[in-house]
Amino acid sequence: MHALCALTDALGTAAFPHALLNAVRVRVPVLQLGISRLDADNTFHSLWYRCTIEGQDAADRLRTGARDYAAKFYMSDPIARFIQPLREQARNGPMPVLVHRMAADEVPNRDWRAANYLSGGIVERVGLVCALPNEEVFAISLFRQAAEGFFEQDELDWVIACAPMLTRLVVRHERMMRPSGPVASGGAQAGDGLAAATPALTPRETEVCSHLVQGLSYAEIGQALGIGAESVRTYRNRAFLKLRITSRNELLSMFLS
Repeated sequence: MHALCALTDALGTAAFPHALLNAVRVRVPVLQLGISRLDADNTFHSLWYRCTIEGQDAADRLRTGARDYAAKFYMSDPIARFIQPLREQARNGPMPVLVHRMAADEVPNRDWRAANYLSGGIVERVGLVCALPNEEVFAISLFRQAAEGFFEQDELDWVIACAPMLTRLVVRHERMMRPSGPVASGGAQAGDGLAAATPALTPRETEVCSHLVQGLSYAEIGQALGIGAESVRTYRNRAFLKLRITSRNELLSMFLS
């Protein structure tokens, strides 16, 4: 989870997609990651296309595949049938998140399978899909190639557990990247956001929590603030008691919300 917390520093920067890929790779070996958005009017956008660790040739091929998917194939995606139910859930409660698994031989459209899967040696995709009250839908696609094989059950369990966090990170980043003027870095926003959301915390407790959201250890926070690691732990415990949370994961969720 610390790898995901460290992503807050990349929020709102061009480095975020690859930082997200690398954070996922700590637990789940994937070479490619795609991020997309569906507007309320069902206009499809491939955001940042797909990031990959394979080099420029693979990146160019994946951009072409993403454009083809957006132009021709996305309505053939089995995920499409879940879009409206997810939007209805988002209007009536917390942000819903769907995790969908599809092997290459399950891709329903032959041209899509050839262009986006077989040509790149992709054997499986796991998609994380969330809907917002404004009817926007975001999706994260994790792709496995033959060298990595299919997703193992423990890897799927991790993806399912982290899906709400991953999708919230993507939504927050996309909001920060929209052309509405300069924005603060993720680290700066962590402190400002937590201070606004948690006025009951003292300034020192807020500082400690903002560093926790950025993935720092107790020793690193102590060094940054000029206090001991045990003092950091004390401020953390006081803050968590006031916030009625018990983990860094819950703190990050509070920041992203």
